Amino acid sequence: LDVDTSVLNPNKCNPFGLVRSATFDVFFMTWGCMGGRQVYLTSSDDLIHWSSRTHPPQKIYDHDMLPPNVAKNVTSINYPSLIDPTAPSKYNDQNYYTIGDEPYLFWVSFGHNVYVDGRSVWATPIKIDRSPIVNATFRDIHEKKDTKKTTVV
Repeated sequence: LDVDTSVLNPNKCNPFGLVRSATFDVFFMTWGCMGGRQVYLTSSDDLIHWSSRTHPPQKIYDHDMLPPNVAKNVTSINYPSLIDPTAPSKYNDQNYYTIGDEPYLFWVSFGHNVYVDGRSVWATPIKIDRSPIVNATFRDIHEKKDTKKTTVV
């Protein structure tokens, strides 16, 4: 991918989730970075040209944004992907490839010990606001809605 490597170091960041935004008519890709502590988002109009130096990748979530009671059990944020639970009914997308302006950031956490807190799947609701077309801004809204946790066995 042709992305701004000054922010997304290819030795520390990996792309995970690719979705199309019906609201903004662009593609978004989530990136997991920095040992599982940060999540970035890039955008593209054509799946060839991605966020550039004029519209750099944006950090949308990191470990410091977690509520204290959650952060103490999370050692890393892995496999981040944007999913909109309304996709099947709202966008006729049975594969959840399309998102609106209020998707969930799904991610997996690895705990301290597989027998104590193991792996968990989390869903954090976010709101995507947008000024110029390619330069989206993001706001975590977990303070309005509780972060939902589903434990994977």
